[in-house]
Amino acid sequence: MAIPAGGTGPHRSRLVFISYARADQDAADRIRQAVVAMHHEAWIDGNLEGGHEWWNEILDQLRRCDAVIVAVSTELLESDAARAERGYALALGKPLIPIKVREVRDDLLPPDIAARQYIDFTRPTLTTGIELANVLNTLPRANSLPTDLPPAPPLPASYFGGMSEMLHRSSLNDDEQRLVVAKLADAVQRPRERDAALELLTLLENRRDLYASTQREIDRIRRIPAFAEPQQQQVTVSNPPPLRQQPQRPPRPRYEPRTNPAGSLPAQHWGLSITSMLISILSFIPLGIVAVVMSAQVTSRWSRGDAAGSANASRLAVVWGWVGIGWGALALLFYVFVGIYAAQNNYTGY
Repeated sequence: MAIPAGGTGPHRSRLVFISYARADQDAADRIRQAVVAMHHEAWIDGNLEGGHEWWNEILDQLRRCDAVIVAVSTELLESDAARAERGYALALGKPLIPIKVREVRDDLLPPDIAARQYIDFTRPTLTTGIELANVLNTLPRANSLPTDLPPAPPLPASYFGGMSEMLHRSSLNDDEQRLVVAKLADAVQRPRERDAALELLTLLENRRDLYASTQREIDRIRRIPAFAEPQQQQVTVSNPPPLRQQPQRPPRPRYEPRTNPAGSLPAQHWGLSITSMLISILSFIPLGIVAVVMSAQVTSRWSRGDAAGSANASRLAVVWGWVGIGWGALALLFYVFVGIYAAQNNYTGY
């Protein structure tokens, strides 16, 4: 539960909004788990079907949040909805926290992301967790919204939805057909949009009012080797003369992830992880946070069928739990020793 606005202290809870693309659902869930494990709140859109009610809910959460975490990937940079979310958040004065979840060239980042230092979440490490914890713990509470709110961005139009509506019209002139073909020719070059673009290309090709020039452009797109349907190649193998019989090796078995011998979920070690985190917080050495993050990943990795990863997360939760307890205990003993030493010196000096 979030501490009411206006609270002070380094450990008060924040509410963050997670902006992500559909292809990065798993990475966004892992970020949400890490944020919750650090005792903050995270709102993530679980309904990507669209509609006015969906968009109004997103805008309301942007107005309520303290900051916006941006799950940076190539798919997010191409998302109109994500672009509108960032623009509205900046207009409201909300800070952006870019977290890279896929490899993206820095020179392709838009100015609103490139101007900020991002956290690399492509291969999460201890440093990643500490960086995220420091950013969230030093995040200021959101100020009160202004009386005159900035204009709300309109509901993002579906890129293919507009073309689909156009293709279902009773008639299209030559210019309109050329426009659709040009957009679809660009869309088939993006793997995420290729299937939908080819489906609309077929819909255009089946129209009765199709112009010959449009048909030639469609044929040109289909002849591009990169986008042609894969064909099975017939390979003729000639039998060599039987000089020497080569021993045939058995086929290599396909890799299969290791599973838990008992077929059950590995232990999450929440008690150890939470104890380690509390001791770490008291000693100002936040190593226990990593144990909590690993405990949270046991269930998420198991649900995705990654039994080996789940078992590894369980093992790391134990390791980092005891590491956090050990370092935290040493730090507390050091603080006690320093306090006793200081008290004796003060008493003797008196």
